[in-house]
Amino acid sequence: MKKLTLLFTLLFYTVFIYAQNPVLEKGENGKYGFVDDAGNTVIPFIYDVADSFNDGLAGVKKGDKYGFIDKAGNAVIPVMYDGAWWFSDGLAAVKGDKWGFINKAGNTVIPVIYDAAWPFSEGLAGVKKDGKWGFIDKTGNTIIPFIYDYVNSFSEGLAGVKKGDKYGFIDKAGKTVIPVIYDYADSFSEGLAAVQKSDKMGFIDKADNTVIPVIYDYADLFSEGLAAVQKGDKWGFIDKAGKTVIPVIFDGAKSFSDGLAGVKKDGKCGFIDKTGKAVTPFKYEKVKKGNIAAYTVNGLRKEVYIDRLGQEHASNTERNLANKNIDNNEIITNRNLATVDWIDFTPETSTKDYALKLGIKSDSKIEDVSITVNDQVFRGISAVTNDGYDMTLNRTLSLSAGINTIKVSVRNAGGVSATEKNVTFKTPQVVVTKDRRLALVLGNAKYTVQQLVNPVNDATDLASKLEKLGFDVILKLNAGQEIMDKAIDEFGEKAKNYDVAMFYYAGHGIQSKGVNYLIPVDAELASEGDLKYKCVNAGRVLTKLEEANCDMKIVILDACRNNPFERSWHRGVADNGLAIMNSPKGTIIGYSTGPGSVAQDGEGRNSPYTEALLNVLDKKGVPILDFFQQVTEMVSEKTSEGQMPWMLSALRKGDFYFNPKAE
Repeated sequence: MKKLTLLFTLLFYTVFIYAQNPVLEKGENGKYGFVDDAGNTVIPFIYDVADSFNDGLAGVKKGDKYGFIDKAGNAVIPVMYDGAWWFSDGLAAVKGDKWGFINKAGNTVIPVIYDAAWPFSEGLAGVKKDGKWGFIDKTGNTIIPFIYDYVNSFSEGLAGVKKGDKYGFIDKAGKTVIPVIYDYADSFSEGLAAVQKSDKMGFIDKADNTVIPVIYDYADLFSEGLAAVQKGDKWGFIDKAGKTVIPVIFDGAKSFSDGLAGVKKDGKCGFIDKTGKAVTPFKYEKVKKGNIAAYTVNGLRKEVYIDRLGQEHASNTERNLANKNIDNNEIITNRNLATVDWIDFTPETSTKDYALKLGIKSDSKIEDVSITVNDQVFRGISAVTNDGYDMTLNRTLSLSAGINTIKVSVRNAGGVSATEKNVTFKTPQVVVTKDRRLALVLGNAKYTVQQLVNPVNDATDLASKLEKLGFDVILKLNAGQEIMDKAIDEFGEKAKNYDVAMFYYAGHGIQSKGVNYLIPVDAELASEGDLKYKCVNAGRVLTKLEEANCDMKIVILDACRNNPFERSWHRGVADNGLAIMNSPKGTIIGYSTGPGSVAQDGEGRNSPYTEALLNVLDKKGVPILDFFQQVTEMVSEKTSEGQMPWMLSALRKGDFYFNPKAE
């Protein structure tokens, strides 16, 4: 939605190309700078955030302050503001205690008196005052009164506005041209706007005619003649006649840009063209506007630019040059996809380290090979040419207990071929228990906004410990929303056949209006309202456990870290910590800290809370209520009472032992 794209912290993802402007790039040091058309650095890579040039100036951020530079890199407006939008129509919105507007000389031309402000668009800017929104012109005169609960910027002559809980559209005179009857309305793009009625979305034209039926669960803006739409939990693309031109088969989708769209499938991202053909492997952790792809290499996050043929480039300048060459002389020959043989494959193993050997045949150059295990990318592959194959790959993979899904994709001139197999890693149980035990363990650390140190270690160490205590463990690390939802569904179904079911989560967690949300690593939250759509409601776990009807249900949340999105939310902010949840019968819930409080990530390998869990799990014959009491005492002592875990119990009996005494 357009309002989501307005956040300044995301502006550097959108790349605008002007031949006369320096080009925004991200350097190997993780900082932003600018290069010329030849790729030479013209403005050093020293900024934490940077916007492309607009009206001759670019917004930049150093530390927690914003300012503006010219094309020579001179700071023409000091880095002194708490927030700033880009220059538009010669003015930029900036924030001190309040929002106002400055000109290119840095002079305040519209007083700093507003609670919120959008950039100028088509001569008007949406601003908020005393709880209501209206529009002003460039002299600061109120053109449209402050009577709306929310507004979008003007686009194609109209602006979406909200009154009460309904949306409509007004023109620049403030006249309502489309009635305020919709549950949500996005901005107009290419003559159409997405609107919502009764939890479904469709498209209307400027005469309020429904041109595409209201049948979708979500619909994005039209871009390059196509719009991404969602049905159920899958995404595809439609044209302006409402025809599905790319099937609804993807787990996520971005709008088209320069002929390509980023899409998500099986936990990984890639790019497709307008025919729906994959032009890159599905190997990326994230795709962004401007056809930017991100993945992690040797622990470092790397961004590359994708041209229209799916080739990676280290800089945007290289990508633009490649696209220009493609436009001038694009020759595509018919090629066959590569074939992959799994050599000496065994579907079961009793060892954690699994030797994988693949044989690849291809009638054209092999451009890329991607191997993932349980959606985690493995690199450092040894490749040779022998055994009658064009390429033979050898790699030792680290498996998790239980079923491991190994996926292989190979790209050559013919496109991308993909294959997958499951390998079961069977581990001996150290402790033999009478009850059947199942655990879902999630650890999220590699967030796009504020990465955490310990959750992956916490989850991995706890999973290993639980396996030794007789638990069948489902382990997911750095999981996106789709993976988390599927894991919870799988856990809930399996739990019906177990006596004990335990859920553990380490990562960022937020409460909003009394509801606890667990944050996936791919969450991009522009406002508090996005939580219920892009995060996982912790209440789902309790519902699944209640439906499973196990004898013992355990929920442990080491998730009360601070809110990493709070600074970018211009409206209501969620409360700190987690809220108290009602426990179904036979359930015990352990919180890493008290309600409304913030837990520590920890300075060692584990968080203080999980470190205590691991220590008490080693003790034999500790009843479960005593177990959590001992954990609380350990954390309180370690943090000098700075963190006090909580426990809520609705147990029917308290004689469960994680680590029972030998009989």
